Amino acid sequence: MMNVACGSSKAGKTVPGYNTGVTVKAKDEDKSEEEESDSPIFLIQLMDQENEKLTLRNVESDRVLRYSYTLMTQFKNRYGTNESWQSFTPGRAVEIVTDKNTGVLKSVKLTDKVWEQEDVTNFSLNVDENMMTIGSTRYRILPTTEVYSDSVLATISDITDSDTLRVVGKDKDLISII
Repeated sequence: MMNVACGSSKAGKTVPGYNTGVTVKAKDEDKSEEEESDSPIFLIQLMDQENEKLTLRNVESDRVLRYSYTLMTQFKNRYGTNESWQSFTPGRAVEIVTDKNTGVLKSVKLTDKVWEQEDVTNFSLNVDENMMTIGSTRYRILPTTEVYSDSVLATISDITDSDTLRVVGKDKDLISII
């Protein structure tokens, strides 16, 4: 049985995004496309609507960060057009822009740096090899791959053959299974 957990085993706690030493630069219109492509990918872990907080995990560093958002925060799809905040559920991969003075989120965009497959039913799991096959393509299940069921953190063993999944990955690595 493989357990999947969120957060960083190094830090052991969640810290506010604006006080982490992680620099998330706001995008300027003068920046080249190459500079913008360097922004980190985050995985949504929790969207707390009551307190207007978004908990994100940096996919590369595995750091868990909490950011505030407001009514002025723009939520965008992968093409940069406005999207309902209801589309931003745990397990989705995003890029962010923060206000450099306050750390509050200015925009949250579904990233185009990962692939996402919806309505996946033709899959099989090999937990011993940490692999998932979708159709005829094999993907790696990483120790950091997060599994969600109804926006709640779950485990690989919670997935059944009758599930319909949304799978997020980069190359042949699975980032999340929803």
